[in-house]
Amino acid sequence: MVSLGKLWGQVRYRHPWMLSRRIDWDAAFMAALPKVEAASNDDEFAAAVQSMLDALGDPATRVKRERPATTLAPPTLSPLLRMEKDVVVLDLRNLATPQGPQEFWGLGQRLWDSLSKARAAVIDLRLRGFDEGKVWSVSGAVDWLLPLLFDGELAIPGMRSTLYGGYKAQMGTYSPYSAALVQDASASLKGSPGKKPSRVVFILDEQSMVSPNLLALRAAGRAFFVGEGPVTDALAVETLDVPLGGKLIATVRTSETVLPLGLDAQLPARADLKAPDAAFDRALALATQKARPKPATAPVQPEPLWRPDNAYAKDSYPSRELRLLAAVRLWNLVALFFPYVHLMDVDWSQRLPVLLQRFEAAKDAEAYGLAVASAITELRDGHVSLSGHPAYKGIWGEAGAPLEVQDIEGKVVVTAVGDSQLAPGLRVGDVIEKVDGEPIEARLRRIATIHQGSTAASTRLLHMYLALAGPRDSEATLTVLDEKGRREVKVKRSRQSFRKEDTQESFKLLEGNIGYVDLTKLEAGEVAEAMKKLQTTRAIVFNLRGYPRSGNSALWPYLNVKGAKVGVRFEVPVVAGSKLVHGRMVLMDDLPTADVPVYRGRVVTLIDENAISAAETVGLNLEATCGTTFVGSPTAGANGDMTNAVLPGNIWLTFTGMDTRHADGSQLQRKGLTPHVSVRPTVAGIRAGRDEVLERALRLLEEPAPPAASRGQ
Repeated sequence: MVSLGKLWGQVRYRHPWMLSRRIDWDAAFMAALPKVEAASNDDEFAAAVQSMLDALGDPATRVKRERPATTLAPPTLSPLLRMEKDVVVLDLRNLATPQGPQEFWGLGQRLWDSLSKARAAVIDLRLRGFDEGKVWSVSGAVDWLLPLLFDGELAIPGMRSTLYGGYKAQMGTYSPYSAALVQDASASLKGSPGKKPSRVVFILDEQSMVSPNLLALRAAGRAFFVGEGPVTDALAVETLDVPLGGKLIATVRTSETVLPLGLDAQLPARADLKAPDAAFDRALALATQKARPKPATAPVQPEPLWRPDNAYAKDSYPSRELRLLAAVRLWNLVALFFPYVHLMDVDWSQRLPVLLQRFEAAKDAEAYGLAVASAITELRDGHVSLSGHPAYKGIWGEAGAPLEVQDIEGKVVVTAVGDSQLAPGLRVGDVIEKVDGEPIEARLRRIATIHQGSTAASTRLLHMYLALAGPRDSEATLTVLDEKGRREVKVKRSRQSFRKEDTQESFKLLEGNIGYVDLTKLEAGEVAEAMKKLQTTRAIVFNLRGYPRSGNSALWPYLNVKGAKVGVRFEVPVVAGSKLVHGRMVLMDDLPTADVPVYRGRVVTLIDENAISAAETVGLNLEATCGTTFVGSPTAGANGDMTNAVLPGNIWLTFTGMDTRHADGSQLQRKGLTPHVSVRPTVAGIRAGRDEVLERALRLLEEPAPPAASRGQ
């Protein structure tokens, strides 16, 4: 079942027909499941897996043994080069013999003279009965021969294959990730000068390599194809071998020819290759007839067709087959498209059996939803979220409490209160001990079993908010502790965005000629005014303890004292059919330029675990442009544009889709921006209304500045 699941994913994201044809690949997997489970030997297992591949109708994608034995006796060969009246006959099957290659490459003038005098040519490319590996010798000879068979120029369309740049989001109109069906550039082949046969007939079988070159020659009206038995492009296209265990492998098509493969005549395959050769007789007849080959009509190009995965939303407790499909879909998504697999605490390559067992064992809808949530924790990604399934309503909550909290000295401490009418009696500095009578630490431990973020601090911060959340417009009873003792307060949960009762401006001038800019408030239209006002200050303190506004990119020309070209490095997983395209696509975030005064004072940035994602990108750019000094505690360590996916049972999940790094390529995820000066708030400081992180930054600015070369190091 593990082998079947891994094969399913390779076909799903690498086979070109998945983006050009309507194939119910989910159904193919589920139909093959009982056959795989019933298989008791290699032959039955191979047949069961092949039953899934048969949904493609693709002869190039099939199960085979690693070294299939050749049991068919080879034919009696005719001479490599001979004349049948005015038809030259090349039996390239001779290249499969020990002496054949030397004889072929020694033909020289004899071959050219024969072709120049011949009315037509018959070239035999059949290789049934010979070692499969000999196809490359024959194919190389054909490529060398081809210019001798036509005049002028022959256009050879490039191969077509899939290309995924990240995992294309399943919902929403915007996504930086894409799925495409791409075609290599066409090649141009020039024919050699001199007289040519008026027509060429190729004899083919299932072991022949029908290359794009041959297809182009036929499409140009310069060749006939005669087939003995089935003839496909299976040997000409790129393929990927997927191990199935033992001596079984599955060969998966990863590219396709643009020109179709058509036959001008087809005869049954002989069971005895020494029997009369009807295919050759038919080829000779085509070579001597008066009618010339007709150019093929231009092929209809397939419209790339990307379809979102089926959510199977009707049943929150899907069937066993759908739950197993969910395990397979999730495992492949993470293995192929999660950019931080290398940072996971588990070996994801070995986790598919565990997922299959857990998802199968789920006894009801809630257990299934929780099994998925538990599996997702292993990503350790702060961008992971789950929704859509009823099991998650009680976990994530429909509405939050109207307050801000932070972990201070190991306690859940209120750091801000929103609408005081929704939380009467709650004060900054209160330590929350219970929610509706349950110890908040018990709630946090329960949440931790089904969610984990990138770092311990950022994980605990999110879990604290989840522990306070609940049904919309519900009332929560909080048991809180302050310096006077314990008390209970009532707070009403609301789905409205939290609004801190704070009228402070986004930028201002502090004592000592120091500027202060709150990046969580600064708008794009305020940047020019802020930098003009603060241009003559001796230092600027940026507050990055939260999510920034969208206008921060306008800052970089004002701060780029280092002349940096890029601030951030992004790496997007690439999954493609072509073997030449693999690994990651590296994107460097070019910094904007503008003719503005560059600020040359000292720069300090306040950070903590509230800074996540875009905030960390801002921090990276501050690091690159002005070598800022970070003061506070590490950021959340979760950055990169998110993507979303769906699993059976209407389970929607998000995860980070690209690897975001420092400009020099060093790691950010699961580490965050690291402070040069570490400092955390205290409960006493919060209750006294002090900003201890800012205070430490201001003291730092009273100290001598470090050498310019070490800033930001």
